[in-house]
Amino acid sequence: MSDWKSSFTSVLAHYIIAFIEEKRKIGYKYITEFRHLRNLDQFLVERNLRKIELPQNLVETWVKRKKTQTHRTQQIRIICIRNFAKYLLAQGKYAYYPEIYATEKSTSSFKPYIFSHEEIQSLFTMADAMSQELVRGCYASYFHVVIRLLYTTGCRAGEIAALRWRDIDLANGVLKIYDAKYRKDRFVPLAPGMTAYLKRYAERQIEYSPDTYVFRGWWQNNPSASSFYLCFRKLLFRCGISHSGRGKGPRLHDLRHTFAVHNLERWLKAKMNPMEKLPILADYLGHQSISSTQYYLRLIPSIHEELVVRMENAIGSKITVRGEFNETD
Repeated sequence: MSDWKSSFTSVLAHYIIAFIEEKRKIGYKYITEFRHLRNLDQFLVERNLRKIELPQNLVETWVKRKKTQTHRTQQIRIICIRNFAKYLLAQGKYAYYPEIYATEKSTSSFKPYIFSHEEIQSLFTMADAMSQELVRGCYASYFHVVIRLLYTTGCRAGEIAALRWRDIDLANGVLKIYDAKYRKDRFVPLAPGMTAYLKRYAERQIEYSPDTYVFRGWWQNNPSASSFYLCFRKLLFRCGISHSGRGKGPRLHDLRHTFAVHNLERWLKAKMNPMEKLPILADYLGHQSISSTQYYLRLIPSIHEELVVRMENAIGSKITVRGEFNETD
């Protein structure tokens, strides 16, 4: 039994392990869910569960929100245990299946920060200026490249941090993203201007080989997405863009949201068919389905209604966008 499996010791350990393995076989990384299920396993040990079942009283106690938990974390825990309960039921075992809305209603709703085109240009200009300085606590020397990649490709910060030169086809202008969220691989076309920018950056590198990280941290390894965030905060300050505090934004991930919204705006203004473009955007962003991408429609207040009407006309029925926006998609 491998190390991760040995951390499960409850009466349901065998089923939890099999459930996680099943999810990973079909492409889910199940990292966050793994932590929650391990917590559930420890909880069941503490409650001295002896029967192979998932009783209602224990489920309701486990999903109850703690003072230190956000509403979002509570919702993830509920979704996690619902999926595991469904698995147990399929194995012929008793399991209480909690309501998805058993969570307390959050008093605040997440809304990504969408940068204006002027703010994006300001970020670029200031990042260029910072690249000529020694800025304590961040990788300012190459952050001007990072921020352009984040905005022009819509990639996640972790995906950019993990890039090696072998993952960039400079001849054809394509990024190769491997083992991303949901264990998906994808090719991301680069704009011609971004390709030229990367070529100039590559020419200035002292060490340039296929296995070398494009952006290197201390000890020649790749930087973490959190180290990018430190540069980003300094950049926001210099650009005069106010920050509402940790977890409130603007976030580095909001560049990804801005990429999506700006493209939807551009396509709509060009009178392109949104039903043809949304699947392309979903693939580009690495979303599992178009449903995640549809949330961006709500972030275009000036043209939202026009876009919805055109999409309804295209498919011949009403569009209802439901659920909670997942800021990590």
